[in-house]
Amino acid sequence: MEVLKELISSIEDKPVKDLIVGAFITMVKSERIGCASTVMNKNCSKRDFRNLISKSLKELAELSLSEDTIDSSIGVAAINAGIKIKFEKLREIKGQDIMLIVGKNKDCAVIGHFPFLEKIKGNFKSLNIFELHPEEGDIPADKIPEFLPYADVVAITGMTITNHTFEDVIKYVKKDAFVIMLGPSTPISEILFDYNVDAVCGSIVEDEETFITYVKEGVCVKNLKGLRQVAILKENYDRIL
Repeated sequence: MEVLKELISSIEDKPVKDLIVGAFITMVKSERIGCASTVMNKNCSKRDFRNLISKSLKELAELSLSEDTIDSSIGVAAINAGIKIKFEKLREIKGQDIMLIVGKNKDCAVIGHFPFLEKIKGNFKSLNIFELHPEEGDIPADKIPEFLPYADVVAITGMTITNHTFEDVIKYVKKDAFVIMLGPSTPISEILFDYNVDAVCGSIVEDEETFITYVKEGVCVKNLKGLRQVAILKENYDRIL
């Protein structure tokens, strides 16, 4: 969990103004809103009130180290609320579009089953989808060591930060592969560049009122409003993007 420890250390400690654990999205509001996909666990019935909103931003961020996935979701949302985003480096491009460009006619792999994959899978030479809870056609996550090293382009869900599997996954990616991290849990931080991620694709909340309303109603991630999808790139990839 070294990446989480670095991310926690990178944020400033500030007051927390709001906290919502939604059905699909968890959000923490400090000076701005950070979000993460809500990862439920089997022990939800044991959760009790802890007045978490009274904690500081860094205290909430430290929950990302917890084995309780709801706590970890809160922690990652807090990290995303506290990251110092370099807005001048943001690119207006979605992770799936980067994957389409750099992955065309190449062997690709995705960690996490994203809804958009069915529409774009025909653009790749091959596409392996790895899942902890595989659907039809997916490859079980325990097969990652066997198949992932052959991929030229690898897209990794930001939820691997929340469930503490990112570092177990990235070690099986070959050195010259192009790596994309994407999804609302993704911390928009250059720290991920040190872990061989080339494109960090996440979301920033632009319309707080709309976003909070949608989170409260339990709207699924793909239908959320008030978010803007952005990316930061490890190098200048203007020639290909």
